[in-house]
Amino acid sequence: MQRTRLYLSDKIAAKLRSLSRKERKTVSLLVREVLEAKYLGERRLPLKDALKACRGLWADRKDFDAERFIRSLQGDKRRELPQ
Repeated sequence: MQRTRLYLSDKIAAKLRSLSRKERKTVSLLVREVLEAKYLGERRLPLKDALKACRGLWADRKDFDAERFIRSLQGDKRRELPQ
């Protein structure tokens, strides 16, 4: 591993410090993870964690029926669901 120096804007530095505390990771580790993901194409967030983060995202939506949407994608021709 090589050592390097970066000049960051105050805004980015503050954001990194905040994330560092929240995720309990060093700023250096956060920067390495972002650079690896961007330039080496490595996935650092496991799929299971990504799915957990999305859980309940549309829970409050009243205008969306997931069952009907999935059926439309699958081309399901079964009769309509009871209201």
